Amino acid sequence: MKAVPGCIDALDTIRPSQLSGRSVLITGGGSGFGRQLAIMCATAGADVVIGDLNTKGLEGTIDLCRGLSGSCQAPSETSDVTVESSLRQLFAFAQATFGRPADVVVANAGITEVGRLSEDVALKNELGRYPKEPNLLTMNVNFSGVLLTAQLAEEAWKSEPSTEHNRQLVLLASMGGHSGIPGAPLYSASKHGLVGLWVAHCARLRALPEPTFSCHAICPFFSFTGILGRAVFLALAGLSVVQPETVASTVLHIVRDTSLNDGLGSMYCLPDHKEPLEFSTDYVGPLNHSFYQEITETIRQRQKVYDDPEYIQCRDDEILTAIGTNRADVPFIALLVSPSVARMAMKMQLLKQ
Repeated sequence: MKAVPGCIDALDTIRPSQLSGRSVLITGGGSGFGRQLAIMCATAGADVVIGDLNTKGLEGTIDLCRGLSGSCQAPSETSDVTVESSLRQLFAFAQATFGRPADVVVANAGITEVGRLSEDVALKNELGRYPKEPNLLTMNVNFSGVLLTAQLAEEAWKSEPSTEHNRQLVLLASMGGHSGIPGAPLYSASKHGLVGLWVAHCARLRALPEPTFSCHAICPFFSFTGILGRAVFLALAGLSVVQPETVASTVLHIVRDTSLNDGLGSMYCLPDHKEPLEFSTDYVGPLNHSFYQEITETIRQRQKVYDDPEYIQCRDDEILTAIGTNRADVPFIALLVSPSVARMAMKMQLLKQ
């Protein structure tokens, strides 16, 4: 494990020629990590194609990329990573736009937990109690969609072999792929699956005489993107969460550093807003328990302690800001996290009584 301080770049420090001649395909490019990465890649001179189900989001990302050193385009049809024909259209559009398969494919599209698995265990009716079919949308998007994206990327690269273009597959996993998230079993399971997919890809690539691409995994902690609800923001108040810019900068680091292909791939864990932690495939595995111990210890060292005065003040300030911005009813999570700040918000008439 090693920290990688050089991969956190502000937009104004990116050189327009860094990715000149490179092509990047990003799923889920209409918001969050995907949008930020598209902007960074286009700023660095890359040609970018994005896909998403959100048409307005796609248009917004493209507008933000106008006038940059590179370009950003999207097909006229929306892209659904759970539907093979839809995803194939996105890859075909990228092929036509770039004149060759994309050099880099970022499987970024993802959603938060959908449904409540614990409530689906039993369904009471006149016939008795039977298991209810679980809602697998989270698994379908976060795991199956990424798996399909990876397959189409490799298919495209095999159809047009090249030694001139450094080809890279990037999987957007999560720190939830190394531990469980209370209340989000399907999300955690899907991200565990992506970490396993990365390990398997790297093991397979290592066995090939001439690997055609490298595979990388990004595992961020919670980040303020559109997939998280306000209650989660309040629960995370005071903690050092990951910024979308940090995630995008980590991917940019992978895209521009061609030497990373020599190791066939790395995993980057982002436990907070500071520099990412890089792990090789040799370090991550079921027999290496020290990996999980080091991750746990690093998070303890880099996150604020719950009884630390700095954390308490920061937490309460962020809760007040969140409540004041939304002007909403008293959220139960605010009362659980900090009853004192909830009472303060009432006195400030930020909350309805």
